[in-house]
Amino acid sequence: AREADDDDDDDDGGDWCREFLRRCRLDRSVSPRLAELNVGQSRSNEVWCGLMADGEDIVDRLKSILLLEQRNAPDASDSTALVAAAEKALNGIGRCAAYQEWKFLHHPSVIPRTNVEDGAIAIAKFYDRHDAMLRAERIHSWEADVLDELERLADVVKGRLDDRLGVDSENYPVLEVVEAMSCLFRAPGQLDDDPAVPRFIGNVGDYYNHTNSLINNCLVTRNGIPITLAVIYAAIVRRVCGVQMDIIGLPGHIVVGVPNDGGRDRAFVDPFREGRVLTLADCRAVVERYNMTFRDDMVRPIPNGEVWQRMVRNLIHSHSMQALAEDNDGGDDGSESSSTHEWKIAIPLRFLLSDYAPRIGNFRELAAAPGWCPQFC
Repeated sequence: AREADDDDDDDDGGDWCREFLRRCRLDRSVSPRLAELNVGQSRSNEVWCGLMADGEDIVDRLKSILLLEQRNAPDASDSTALVAAAEKALNGIGRCAAYQEWKFLHHPSVIPRTNVEDGAIAIAKFYDRHDAMLRAERIHSWEADVLDELERLADVVKGRLDDRLGVDSENYPVLEVVEAMSCLFRAPGQLDDDPAVPRFIGNVGDYYNHTNSLINNCLVTRNGIPITLAVIYAAIVRRVCGVQMDIIGLPGHIVVGVPNDGGRDRAFVDPFREGRVLTLADCRAVVERYNMTFRDDMVRPIPNGEVWQRMVRNLIHSHSMQALAEDNDGGDDGSESSSTHEWKIAIPLRFLLSDYAPRIGNFRELAAAPGWCPQFC
């Protein structure tokens, strides 16, 4: 038995050594490949496809190259080209990782066990850029901050409930939770406002800004569009009392519904408009404002997958509006502004749509697909 254990230890040590040598060889190959990468090539770019296939295995090396080049020769032309290639590679790898997570969440065996914020987080990861990755230990590391903030906000609501109900319980009545959520979703300027807990509110003034659809951004700015604020609202309520709130897709507007237990009139909440509590008659009035006839199925909950599809479509629409605004301004001097880069992401973003499904079998095929080339990263 002792000899068998020794053999197992030798195998483990051999595996570790082989993996170490593989990673060393891989790290040494990154700089030469970046030097020969044609960032303007959109088709049959084998160097790019190889970098994307290596993925997270080369992220640390890419980050060290960027930091070293920026520190030692920030203005040299060859250094500038290497830095640009490394930045695009990091952007592409982050995007590929987000796409892989997106596909995982949509697997038939996985999606029934997801929470509504899971897909919203995956969508936001699609927008990660190299500058954020340089400051983090790993790509998409901000996800932990999002989850921590949702927990913190749930604790704020629990504190309100405990003060009002005089109990410390996880079994809060859901309507009491909705009432307590007013400490997070309500017009600012109330007498009992807590400056440490800014209110969430709909971003009416800059509605089509794509950042309104990114959950990590909304948790910082406290501004968003209806669907993003509804996702945040539902995620907090579930953490407070364990109840899965319904996301209701009314025509032209998203609200949150209290699950119907059949014993009372159903209540709804509009997180975009200061967390107002709505009745079924209020929902009917929302529908009729769009000159449509209300139907009962309009207040049926929409599944997580459909919520996420709507979020992606909102983003594509926001980028289309942005591109149209730039065209109307006529400000094309041949250079690529940061806003131009932002709307370019709408091309690969289409791959998140369920009705846009080209055959993608691996990262190499994905990296060669329309919109996934260096020009769009």
